[in-house]
Order: sequence, then C-alpha cells, then structure tokens
Amino acid sequence: MAGGLLLSSLALVIKFLAARGADDRSHIKYDPSCYPLTFTNDCDGKCGTGVTCNADQSCDVQCPDKLPFNVVEDSCCGDAAEYLQDPAVWKNEPMGVAIGNADGACCVIDAGVSPTLPKFVASASKMVAGYTMLKLVDEGFFKLDTRVADVVDWWTQDEKDIRSKVTIHHLLSQTDGHSWFAAGLAMCFMDSTEKCAKAAFEQSHKWEPGSKFWYSETSFAILGTVAIKATKLPDWPSVVKKYVFDPLKVNTEACFYSTALLPWVDPGASMACSVNEYSKMITAFQNGFISTDLAEKAEKAQTHATYNVKETFLGTLAGRKMHYALGQWRECYNDECLGDEVWTDSIGMYGWYPWKWRKGNEKYWGILARQVPGAGGSSAKFERSLVISQGIHKHVVQLPHLIDPSHQAPPKVAPSPPASGSDTSADAKASPTESESSTDGNETSSTILIAAPWMALVGGLLLLVH
Repeated sequence: MAGGLLLSSLALVIKFLAARGADDRSHIKYDPSCYPLTFTNDCDGKCGTGVTCNADQSCDVQCPDKLPFNVVEDSCCGDAAEYLQDPAVWKNEPMGVAIGNADGACCVIDAGVSPTLPKFVASASKMVAGYTMLKLVDEGFFKLDTRVADVVDWWTQDEKDIRSKVTIHHLLSQTDGHSWFAAGLAMCFMDSTEKCAKAAFEQSHKWEPGSKFWYSETSFAILGTVAIKATKLPDWPSVVKKYVFDPLKVNTEACFYSTALLPWVDPGASMACSVNEYSKMITAFQNGFISTDLAEKAEKAQTHATYNVKETFLGTLAGRKMHYALGQWRECYNDECLGDEVWTDSIGMYGWYPWKWRKGNEKYWGILARQVPGAGGSSAKFERSLVISQGIHKHVVQLPHLIDPSHQAPPKVAPSPPASGSDTSADAKASPTESESSTDGNETSSTILIAAPWMALVGGLLLLVH
C-alpha cells in the first residue's frame, strides 16, 4: 500500500515537472537574489538561482529593473493605480487588478499579469464552486439542508453513522466533519472528483457535522459529486459550464478546470482563469446571480453565527477576524462579525484574491491577481493580498459612480498605450481537461510555472496550518 502510494506520488511529481512550458512572460517568478524589487527568468532551469535568461537564451546575472505597468481601463480607478505603482506597495511583483460594479469591470491594471490570459487561481475556485452550488439550490436540485445521503447513492443512510448527517450547508461552510485526504490536504491520487469524494467518505471523516471548522478539499470533492449526481451531468466542469459559464458568457478558452496540478478536478482548487473572465463571474455573484435570501446566507459568517466556531485557523489577518461563509471567507471587522459593512473573499494559494464589498446600497468588487510560487499557502502571503486590497479600497470607495448605482459615471478615459517594449503576446495556458479542451491551434499550450510543485502539494493547495 505504502509502496503504491509512493509510486503514485513520484508519478505525480514527474507529471508536474514535465508540465512546465514556455511562458510568454518569460516565467516571471520570485527569486531570492532579486525579490522584492524585481523578478527573474531561469530559462526552465538552465540558468542557476539568481541568474536571468536573455532573449538569446544566454544567462545573465543582472536582474531586470521593472515590470511594465499598464492601465488598461480607467473609468473607476481613482487613485488606485498611483497607489499600486508606489514601489513600497508594488515591489515590482507581477500582478493584475480589476475593480467593478454591476456593470462589470471599470478599472483594469496590468502590472505583470495580463487581464486576458489564464492563471491558476487555486482556492479562488471555491467562490465559483460555492455560487455554482447555490445556483443549483435555486434551480431546485436540492436545498441547503439536503443530506448528501439523499443525493449520492453510495453514501451511508445509517442514522447511527454520523456521516449520514452531512448536509450541503455543512460542506459549503466546511463544517462537515471531514479532515484532509489520507495523504494530505488535496492529496487524492484518484482520477475523478467522485472517486476522491468516496476516498474522503471512507478515510477522512472525523467529527460530528457542525461541530468543527476544517479547511479541506475533501468538502469540495463531495460537493462536486453531489452536483454531478443531482444534475446527471458527466463531471464538475460540465456542471459549471451549464449553470455558470454559459449563462455569463465566460470564455472557456480563458477560464477552465485543469488537471495539470492534480490528477482529479477539484471544484475548490483546479480552476485556471483570466482576470477578465473571473470578472464576469464575480460581477454576477454580487448582482443577482442567486436569490436574495441565498445571497445573504452566502456572505454570512456561518462558522461564527451558525456553528459557534470562535476562531478559524487563519485567526486575524490584516486587522480582520477570518470566518467562513458559504464557499468564501468573511472578513469580520469585530469579534461578533456584525455591522452593515460586509467584505468577503476567496484567496488562493498563489495570492489570487477576489473580494466583494458592500455597505447598505453601496457595493463593488475587486480582483487582485497574484502568482506567487511556493510550498503551499502562508499567512504572510495572504496578508499581503489583504493589505494591498485594503489600500486599493481606500481609493476606490471614495468614487460615488463606482459604489452607488444612482450616480452616473464620468466619461471614460482612453486606455494607456502599452509601455515601450512590453510583452503583449499570449501567456501559457494550463491544459484543459475533462469536458474542456483548447481549440486554438495557434496558442502554445503549457502550464503556469510554480516553484517546487511537490512541496506546494505537500504543503496543501492553500494553507498554513496551526
């Protein structure tokens, strides 16, 4: 058994390493000798640590001075672009930003991460998964209090077995009682979402449902399986395509599920998406995609209000207490998580950070697209995303035409032209899998570079654990 697991693990490592391909942004990544002031490119490992690769593929020890900074759309950036471009904030880290309201994105900034090209968003997939499941509730496939046992035919119905009590609500709030997979957070070596759900059912359940919050990918494997069984669609990407992508006209060449990092499609972690396409979804999520009652529940701090969990493993970040809602984090301004100001997010392992803010009738959403490689998540990585988003918020929240639908927007400002010598070609694309596949024969297919991919999985797809 152990030998088979080791062989599976080694095979997965080889797959990850083989998946590294040529990226149009020249494998922009962190390097200890350059960070935090710049980035470097190692020509797929040919140049050593702290050495950059020239256009002719020769090695050079000099680090590039800075990334291009282009304001693509500036109808509601306010002073956000100036804030982000401050060297003390930006630190020449590759990132992208989008800000918008019910009408869509009205501020888009390319600071090294193009808004048109897909990047792995890791646990930012969870917000999409959450709203997909809530949409299925609205469609009548099940209710929040529906038991998994009432949908999944192989789940136990035995009332003496605490697993029989697990509901959709438990899973979305990650209070279902499941721990990680036997080998780690997202470490399922099966080749389908349902097989991984069955592995979680058989090996990972530890606590009474509703008694404990535990951040895991097992919850999302089970959620995906419930959706597949209820809709009778073949796989999770098919569910999302029918109920989210198609209605919102999401381009599936720039937003899709990939098995480049895991052998199974994890509804909570396997998405690769561009800023532009994710913007379509988060616009809808904040503006009528689901019923009003479900929208309120989706953003409520369920761990605190429903299950009396005093503190999640993230504790307090950037001055906010982190609780879990339904498929997303709720950032609380006080211990009771009360007040009319609501901020939710779905941060991913690489620092990709979509957020929604509302206060009374005022509201807007934002995306901070970061691609920080490394072994799993870390509180420092997450906190930087929160701090930057809070800085952006201070600038854009002062714009009445952004946050208040009764105000008319000023005339649009023409986008800034690309900086001289900046790269505008297509980024590498992660390999679409299951029901999604690329049809553009002119686009180079490759995965986005991550550093130490095996360590990233061992560390988990997202977390630093107490």
